[in-house]
Amino acid sequence: MLAILILLPVAAGCFLWLARRHYVISQLGGLLFALLNLAAALRLYQGGQFSVILPVTVPGFSLTLRADQVAELFLLFAAAMVPLLLIYSIGFVRDKKWGGLYLLYLCLSIAMVNGALLSDDLGLLLFFWEGLLGTLFGMLLLRNRENPRAAVKALTVSGLADLILMLGIAASVYSAHTTLMSGMQQLPVTGVGALGCAALLMGALGKAGCMPFHAWIPLAAEDAPTPFLAAFPGSLEKILGIYLAARVVTELYAVKPGSAVSVTVMIFGAATILLAGAMALAQTDLKRLLAYSAVSQVGYMVLGLGSGLAVGVAGAVFHLFNHVLYKTGLFMTAGAVEAAAGTTDLRQLGGLRHRLPLTTGSVVIFSLAITGFPGLNGFYSKELVFDAALEVNVIFYLAALLGAVITAIYILKMLHSVFWGQPAAAEINADQRQGAQNQPAAAAVNPAADQLPTARQAKVTGRQGEAWALAIPQLLLALACVGFAVGESPVVDGLIGQAFNLQERFGGFPKSAALVIISCLALALAGADHLYGWRRETAASRATDHLTGLPGLRQLYVAAQRGCFDLYVWLTAGVRAFSRLCQWIENGVTWFYDIGVPRTIMGAGNWLSALDNGSLARYLALAIVGMLAVGLIFILML
Repeated sequence: MLAILILLPVAAGCFLWLARRHYVISQLGGLLFALLNLAAALRLYQGGQFSVILPVTVPGFSLTLRADQVAELFLLFAAAMVPLLLIYSIGFVRDKKWGGLYLLYLCLSIAMVNGALLSDDLGLLLFFWEGLLGTLFGMLLLRNRENPRAAVKALTVSGLADLILMLGIAASVYSAHTTLMSGMQQLPVTGVGALGCAALLMGALGKAGCMPFHAWIPLAAEDAPTPFLAAFPGSLEKILGIYLAARVVTELYAVKPGSAVSVTVMIFGAATILLAGAMALAQTDLKRLLAYSAVSQVGYMVLGLGSGLAVGVAGAVFHLFNHVLYKTGLFMTAGAVEAAAGTTDLRQLGGLRHRLPLTTGSVVIFSLAITGFPGLNGFYSKELVFDAALEVNVIFYLAALLGAVITAIYILKMLHSVFWGQPAAAEINADQRQGAQNQPAAAAVNPAADQLPTARQAKVTGRQGEAWALAIPQLLLALACVGFAVGESPVVDGLIGQAFNLQERFGGFPKSAALVIISCLALALAGADHLYGWRRETAASRATDHLTGLPGLRQLYVAAQRGCFDLYVWLTAGVRAFSRLCQWIENGVTWFYDIGVPRTIMGAGNWLSALDNGSLARYLALAIVGMLAVGLIFILML
């Protein structure tokens, strides 16, 4: 089973690359591989716990694969997403020159995720972890070899997170005297252990897309193909990052609620919810809006894990599963909209519910789920995170609640603009009438705002109708959202509770009716705000302008435009400062050897030449002064 889960995706990638020109063969082959991968993961989940030592000798490392309940749960969920990702991707990249390479990279990425989830040895986990970064870089280069801005940014930001992870691995191995995660049981978060815990969490959350390691995701929304967004920021990287973070909090280290590490992680989670959500409010491009939304939703998982409470862990993992379902579905929706209309600019779209009925039905479920609407899967996971946040500190709860309001506002804007909005021409006219008063905010969050295709161009370039390969995965994900809502107790208490050995039961309707009422009032407030903004601006795509123009948020967008929240900007600024320092040091050393020393020697020589006038009395005086100086030095040395 272990060999199948790691080697089968590699073989499937080679097959799909070779069959890239044969659409039907690619679809059948991809579906067969995905089902075999799912069957292997299911068989492994049913087979119990075991570990295998690979027949490879590496000094200092024991290359061990382990299948325990946590790894098997995440592996099974990732395998369940593979058929939908492959069917959608094969349908989307059809007739694309780079389609074969994209499918090869995608399958290699699946192999890396499977290998990392099964790794017990931290060195082996790091190998697969870095392999995923390599395939990500390759996929981002496919359409942008001449201007690889997203690829370079992703490699830099994610590479920094991985370097921090390496530091955490080294500190953890030093503290536990073993490289095996199974041998690290509740290490103390003190001294080197505190460094190891913090660095591991930072590296894991960086892979998941938590701020400030999110900077490449909105840029990838512009440069990368939509299936990439569904596969990486939407699912695979989230699964891998939250998996390791959950391991750290529940197994590797003894993270106590309210401790310094716990509070710090929760602060990062709350900041990610609010800042990324605020950025999503001002988006005028569908894919960039969803990209910031994906970052914001990670904050809820970080908030739950950081609490260190059982309810927080259950809520965070359940929210991960829910997020992967509806966020992957929303990215697929963006791809279907782009294929049908030729653009993803909200100001160019409207009324697509008539052309894309299946997509419209799916996106309604995704939208309700992500807002935490009662009765859908996102509602149950968010309420668990709310409980954990409130138990630690009311400030974290208020931040999470405000984030839920922001989420509902920008999701309503997206839904209205794309599927129920005005015709494209009316949206353009409304945008032109608005003038330049919102240009600072638009420039901060939508750099390509001035390079919009016209509505006529969108109609010509877009595909007519609704492709089944793009619609069916969305419908299945929408059904999964409903299924996870109906069967949330077996998922939370059965799958997640058993995997993490949680003693309490958290399934069923939330215990706190007061929190549920507050959440419903928050959603009602978001709905009222959208109606107000839409009627005020007479255009659905501008329904949040009254919020983005507020004094605090306007400054936030200006700061974002300057790169104040962009880790890549920080890194490049630091590199430039370091290079200037090195240049200054080099210039100083060069001046010392090329100018300073020769001038000193020449000056000393000229001075000594001036003293050499043939006077015996002067020579005798200099000799006496020299002897006295030597004597004084000798006395001082004693």
